[in-house]
Amino acid sequence: MAATVLWCVMSGPAMANQVSQANGPDSSDWLSSRYQTLKPLGQGELRFLGLKVYNARLFAERPAGSQPSETLYGQPFALRLIYARNIKGQDIAKRSEKEMVRLMGRDLPQGWRNALQRLFPDVAVGDDITGVYLPQQGARFYLNGRPIGMLEDLELAQGFFDIWLSERTREPSLRASLLGL
Repeated sequence: MAATVLWCVMSGPAMANQVSQANGPDSSDWLSSRYQTLKPLGQGELRFLGLKVYNARLFAERPAGSQPSETLYGQPFALRLIYARNIKGQDIAKRSEKEMVRLMGRDLPQGWRNALQRLFPDVAVGDDITGVYLPQQGARFYLNGRPIGMLEDLELAQGFFDIWLSERTREPSLRASLLGL
């Protein structure tokens, strides 16, 4: 019994450290191993009616400044959303579409709407979706580090990330935090 207690005491911190490395804000995790040139730029959280929806973190090779369309979209970058609520994938897609329509000032082509509907899975508290923008390629998306899909159309990919990075975003304070302004 003493050996079991000793094992629990000794392995507890190691197990906690593994969890924090997988989910912690400054961890060396799957993103940094897969996209080694990306560094944290900024982070913030989204709240709706006082309730926390998600934490957001932006990673890039170089700082973007206040004009991401001029600097950020010319390099690989990643946006990670760590959810604080259970949300259906269809709701994520619909909200994304609504924001893109507002920012672009036009309806999205049916193919784009279909791509967004297929892309997003349901998420639970603690899940993270990371979108990685790759110039000339579009965007790749991961759920908890596992690939879930791609957006190969560059305009669609940029329109999606503009939800957070455009100067006309609904969440200017989150944008400023992400860009480190």
